[in-house]
Amino acid sequence: MKKAASVLLAVVVLGVAQVAMAQNPAVNTTTIRAVKAESLSISAAVVPDFAINAGGAESTQAENLAITTIWNLTPSRSKVDVCAGASNLVPASALTNPDTISASAVQISKDSGSSWATLNAGAGCNTSNVTVVNTYNLTAQTDRKSQTKVDTVQLKLAGLPANLQADEYTGTVTVYAYVQ
Repeated sequence: MKKAASVLLAVVVLGVAQVAMAQNPAVNTTTIRAVKAESLSISAAVVPDFAINAGGAESTQAENLAITTIWNLTPSRSKVDVCAGASNLVPASALTNPDTISASAVQISKDSGSSWATLNAGAGCNTSNVTVVNTYNLTAQTDRKSQTKVDTVQLKLAGLPANLQADEYTGTVTVYAYVQ
Protein backbone atom coordinates (compact mmCIF):
# COMPACT_ATOMS: atom_id res chain seq x y z
CA MET A 1 0.00 0.00 0.00
CA LYS A 2 2.92 2.27 0.69
CA LYS A 3 4.13 1.58 -2.77
CA ALA A 4 0.71 2.38 -4.28
CA ALA A 5 0.52 5.64 -2.32
CA SER A 6 3.98 6.60 -3.53
CA VAL A 7 3.05 5.91 -7.16
CA LEU A 8 -0.20 7.83 -6.75
CA LEU A 9 1.66 10.75 -5.17
CA ALA A 10 4.23 10.72 -8.03
CA VAL A 11 1.44 10.75 -10.64
CA VAL A 12 -0.31 13.65 -8.87
CA VAL A 13 2.96 15.64 -8.56
CA LEU A 14 3.87 15.02 -12.21
CA GLY A 15 0.33 15.95 -13.34
CA VAL A 16 0.39 19.18 -11.34
CA ALA A 17 3.85 19.99 -12.66
CA GLN A 18 2.61 19.57 -16.25
CA VAL A 19 -0.37 21.86 -15.60
CA ALA A 20 1.72 24.50 -13.78
CA MET A 21 4.37 24.86 -16.53
CA ALA A 22 4.10 28.18 -18.44
CA GLN A 23 4.34 28.34 -22.20
CA ASN A 24 7.79 29.68 -22.92
CA PRO A 25 7.97 32.06 -24.71
CA ALA A 26 4.49 33.59 -24.50
CA VAL A 27 3.63 35.46 -27.71
CA ASN A 28 0.95 37.99 -28.64
CA THR A 29 0.64 40.84 -31.19
CA THR A 30 -1.03 44.24 -31.18
CA THR A 31 -1.64 46.69 -33.98
CA ILE A 32 0.26 49.95 -34.27
CA ARG A 33 -0.80 52.77 -36.58
CA ALA A 34 0.72 55.98 -37.82
CA VAL A 35 -1.57 58.61 -39.29
CA LYS A 36 -0.20 61.66 -41.05
CA ALA A 37 -2.79 64.35 -41.62
CA GLU A 38 -3.13 66.08 -44.97
CA SER A 39 -1.74 69.57 -45.21
CA LEU A 40 -2.40 72.42 -47.62
CA SER A 41 -1.17 76.00 -47.30
CA ILE A 42 -0.88 79.03 -49.55
CA SER A 43 0.81 82.41 -49.27
CA ALA A 44 1.43 85.43 -51.46
CA ALA A 45 4.39 87.76 -51.59
CA VAL A 46 3.84 91.47 -51.09
CA VAL A 47 3.05 93.28 -54.33
CA PRO A 48 4.97 96.55 -54.77
CA ASP A 49 2.94 99.77 -54.97
CA PHE A 50 1.35 100.60 -58.31
CA ALA A 51 2.27 104.03 -59.67
CA ILE A 52 -0.46 105.91 -61.56
CA ASN A 53 0.42 109.00 -63.59
CA ALA A 54 -1.80 112.08 -63.26
CA GLY A 55 -4.69 111.63 -65.66
CA GLY A 56 -3.54 108.09 -66.41
CA ALA A 57 -6.02 105.28 -67.03
CA GLU A 58 -3.70 102.51 -65.85
CA SER A 59 -0.69 101.81 -63.65
CA THR A 60 2.66 102.74 -65.16
CA GLN A 61 3.98 99.17 -64.95
CA ALA A 62 2.92 95.63 -64.06
CA GLU A 63 4.02 94.13 -60.76
CA ASN A 64 4.81 90.49 -60.01
CA LEU A 65 2.78 88.43 -57.56
CA ALA A 66 4.43 85.20 -56.37
CA ILE A 67 2.03 82.62 -54.93
CA THR A 68 3.51 79.70 -52.98
CA THR A 69 1.40 76.58 -52.43
CA ILE A 70 2.56 73.69 -50.25
CA TRP A 71 0.78 70.36 -49.85
CA ASN A 72 1.04 66.78 -48.65
CA LEU A 73 -2.11 64.89 -49.61
CA THR A 74 -3.73 61.46 -49.41
CA PRO A 75 -3.78 59.12 -52.43
CA SER A 76 -7.47 59.88 -53.11
CA ARG A 77 -6.74 63.49 -54.14
CA SER A 78 -6.65 64.26 -57.86
CA LYS A 79 -5.82 67.97 -58.24
CA VAL A 80 -4.94 71.27 -56.60
CA ASP A 81 -6.30 74.54 -57.98
CA VAL A 82 -4.57 77.85 -57.20
CA CYS A 83 -6.72 80.98 -57.58
CA ALA A 84 -6.56 84.72 -56.90
CA GLY A 85 -9.14 87.48 -56.51
CA ALA A 86 -9.07 91.17 -55.57
CA SER A 87 -11.07 93.59 -53.47
CA ASN A 88 -11.89 97.21 -54.28
CA LEU A 89 -9.09 99.65 -53.50
CA VAL A 90 -10.27 102.38 -51.17
CA PRO A 91 -8.56 105.72 -50.50
CA ALA A 92 -6.63 106.36 -47.31
CA SER A 93 -8.63 109.56 -46.81
CA ALA A 94 -12.02 107.87 -47.32
CA LEU A 95 -13.78 110.52 -45.22
CA THR A 96 -12.91 113.26 -47.73
CA ASN A 97 -12.28 111.25 -50.92
CA PRO A 98 -15.26 109.28 -52.26
CA ASP A 99 -13.24 107.69 -55.11
CA THR A 100 -12.45 103.98 -55.16
CA ILE A 101 -10.63 101.78 -57.61
CA SER A 102 -12.93 98.91 -58.55
CA ALA A 103 -11.69 95.36 -58.15
CA SER A 104 -12.50 94.95 -61.85
CA ALA A 105 -9.60 97.32 -62.61
CA VAL A 106 -7.12 94.74 -61.27
CA GLN A 107 -5.80 92.86 -64.30
CA ILE A 108 -3.81 89.61 -64.34
CA SER A 109 -1.40 88.10 -66.84
CA LYS A 110 -0.33 84.48 -66.53
CA ASP A 111 1.94 84.71 -69.58
CA SER A 112 4.44 87.47 -68.72
CA GLY A 113 2.25 90.29 -69.98
CA SER A 114 1.27 88.93 -73.39
CA SER A 115 -2.42 88.89 -72.52
CA TRP A 116 -4.43 90.45 -69.70
CA ALA A 117 -7.77 89.63 -68.06
CA THR A 118 -9.78 90.96 -65.15
CA LEU A 119 -8.60 89.20 -61.99
CA ASN A 120 -12.14 88.64 -60.69
CA ALA A 121 -13.40 87.30 -64.03
CA GLY A 122 -14.52 83.78 -63.18
CA ALA A 123 -14.97 80.98 -60.71
CA GLY A 124 -12.60 78.42 -59.26
CA CYS A 125 -11.29 77.10 -55.97
CA ASN A 126 -14.90 76.59 -54.86
CA THR A 127 -15.59 80.35 -54.93
CA SER A 128 -16.59 83.08 -57.37
CA ASN A 129 -14.92 86.30 -58.57
CA VAL A 130 -11.47 84.78 -58.98
CA THR A 131 -9.06 83.70 -61.68
CA VAL A 132 -7.61 80.19 -61.72
CA VAL A 133 -3.87 80.80 -61.73
CA ASN A 134 -2.87 77.15 -62.11
CA THR A 135 -4.22 73.61 -61.83
CA TYR A 136 -1.90 70.85 -60.68
CA ASN A 137 -3.13 67.39 -61.69
CA LEU A 138 -2.00 64.78 -59.20
CA THR A 139 -1.48 61.64 -61.27
CA ALA A 140 1.39 59.96 -59.40
CA GLN A 141 2.13 59.38 -55.74
CA THR A 142 5.05 61.81 -55.92
CA ASP A 143 2.62 64.56 -57.05
CA ARG A 144 0.83 64.30 -53.68
CA LYS A 145 3.84 64.04 -51.35
CA SER A 146 5.44 67.17 -49.86
CA GLN A 147 5.12 69.47 -52.85
CA THR A 148 6.00 73.17 -52.98
CA LYS A 149 4.92 75.09 -56.08
CA VAL A 150 5.48 78.78 -56.87
CA ASP A 151 3.32 80.52 -59.47
CA THR A 152 4.31 84.02 -60.54
CA VAL A 153 1.76 86.20 -62.30
CA GLN A 154 1.74 89.86 -63.18
CA LEU A 155 -0.83 92.37 -61.97
CA LYS A 156 -1.63 95.86 -63.21
CA LEU A 157 -4.42 98.41 -62.84
CA ALA A 158 -6.37 99.33 -65.98
CA GLY A 159 -9.55 101.17 -66.89
CA LEU A 160 -9.09 103.78 -64.18
CA PRO A 161 -11.09 107.02 -64.33
CA ALA A 162 -8.94 109.86 -65.66
CA ASN A 163 -10.18 112.13 -62.86
CA LEU A 164 -9.20 109.80 -60.02
CA GLN A 165 -8.24 111.95 -57.03
CA ALA A 166 -4.60 111.86 -55.90
CA ASP A 167 -4.49 109.63 -52.81
CA GLU A 168 -3.16 106.31 -51.56
CA TYR A 169 -5.62 103.51 -52.40
CA THR A 170 -5.49 100.19 -50.58
CA GLY A 171 -7.16 96.85 -51.30
CA THR A 172 -6.30 93.18 -51.06
CA VAL A 173 -5.50 90.25 -53.30
CA THR A 174 -6.73 86.99 -51.82
CA VAL A 175 -5.14 83.72 -52.91
CA TYR A 176 -6.83 80.34 -52.62
CA ALA A 177 -5.71 76.72 -52.80
CA TYR A 178 -8.44 74.15 -53.34
CA VAL A 179 -7.86 70.41 -53.37
CA GLN A 180 -10.09 67.78 -54.95
